[in-house]
Amino acid sequence: MAIFDFVRVRQIDVTPVVSTSPAYSALDQVGNLMKFGSVTLNQSGASFLLGWQVYDKKQIEAALALLIFDRSVTVSADNAAFAITDADAAHMIPGGYLLTGTYVKNAATSSFYTTTLTAPIPLKPFSGKSIYVAMRAIATPTYTGVDDIIVSLMVGQMGAGV
Repeated sequence: MAIFDFVRVRQIDVTPVVSTSPAYSALDQVGNLMKFGSVTLNQSGASFLLGWQVYDKKQIEAALALLIFDRSVTVSADNAAFAITDADAAHMIPGGYLLTGTYVKNAATSSFYTTTLTAPIPLKPFSGKSIYVAMRAIATPTYTGVDDIIVSLMVGQMGAGV
């Protein structure tokens, strides 16, 4: 197992706007394309995805897939069948297809799914320093509020520019 000596570990949160009606169908786009800013460093630094979390405010606990891209891509509209072009698919980060598993209930109303990756995913330096995440339903969730989900990425950064 490799040991990484990160200068800084950051948690970056995004709250996508999700539909409350009708229910999502399996393989639908969930919410909008999410932008996670200031993730990657300049050419002389390195960044790694260390882990991620889906915080579910209403315990819907939907099975979701997160697809991570190195630039903004065109995805389907929220609550429509997920689709991207082959050209956009080429910009998915290697290892950047993540699935939720069993959620942990927190108090009476919320739950979360958290994972720490056993092998960090390297994020090459991008000119915009941002990465983009699309979320796809695996099952058929129905959310009750447009802000029911918060997606968090844990990113380790090292080298110049930190």
